[in-house]
Amino acid sequence: IVSSSGNPMNVALASSALAVGTKHGGAIEAAAHLFSIKKSATELVTEYLAQKKNLPGYGHRIYTEEDPRATLIFKRAKQLKFKCTYFTKAYEIEKELKKQKGIQLPLNIDGAAAAAMLELGIDPAYGMALFIIPRLIGAAAHIVEEQQTQKTYRRLV
Repeated sequence: IVSSSGNPMNVALASSALAVGTKHGGAIEAAAHLFSIKKSATELVTEYLAQKKNLPGYGHRIYTEEDPRATLIFKRAKQLKFKCTYFTKAYEIEKELKKQKGIQLPLNIDGAAAAAMLELGIDPAYGMALFIIPRLIGAAAHIVEEQQTQKTYRRLV
């Protein structure tokens, strides 16, 4: 929308980054904090469910059984010989969620990114940045496409 109204690349990219928030993009940081808590998967899931809170880093509208992106990140971490302490905890939480809720809520890309970030010793405060930076590459492609192929300032239905 920002690009279609005639703004240059830097303005459109900035608006793309500014559109990210706790509802879209904030799960990496929240999941990293979750995985850092010194409690068992059972305790964590029980507490979250008792408070009627969703566990960050779990579930996806399309990937209902397994998020293949999360699986690939975990496989790569094992190939690189990471200890996978945080991945182990993340998958323990996934199993406990299924046990307590009776439905599968797979570790998603945000949860896997959080586990990988912690395995690398990166502070959870960088979670949002780790979401935004790769998103900007995709946003740039959309902006270029918008600028080269679309009329400016279209009305959205």
